[in-house]
Amino acid sequence: MTDTNKKVGAHNSDSWGIPFSLRDAETARYAVKLSGLPVFLLGLTYGIIGLVMVLGLMTGTVSMAEDPVSKMPELIRNWLVTNELNPFDALKWFYGIYCVLGIVLVWWGLKIRKGSILIVPFAAVIYLVWTGITMSFSIHWIQWLMPIPWIILSINGLRGWWWLNRNG
Repeated sequence: MTDTNKKVGAHNSDSWGIPFSLRDAETARYAVKLSGLPVFLLGLTYGIIGLVMVLGLMTGTVSMAEDPVSKMPELIRNWLVTNELNPFDALKWFYGIYCVLGIVLVWWGLKIRKGSILIVPFAAVIYLVWTGITMSFSIHWIQWLMPIPWIILSINGLRGWWWLNRNG
């Protein structure tokens, strides 16, 4: 006989603290909360990368060995040349957008961990698409293995969100 009043957590989940089978609303909410972790970590990563690069470009501690215009795609290069913009300013804006994206993803991850289930589908889809894009550029096999636990958490969070919307 199982006790349904137990608190859902790492000790009574199916495996590794991840509730693979969604039995009730409590396990579904726990799966949704766990799906905020990959979004939070992705946002933290991009926020830190963007902040370091923007500060490095502004202070001159980060420099490019080659002309940044020659490394940019032709469409962006033509737009920069016609508008007479400095490529380093364009890079500052690019990494500034990284910072903003990082802040938004960290905020979403914290909101999901707090229990807000409304943004779970958006955050999970953004995470899964971005992970798929970055995995398509990866060369080494370890880059394919590292995101697998986070992908499982995101998909499980989507399942939990769907279960909560369907059952109550």
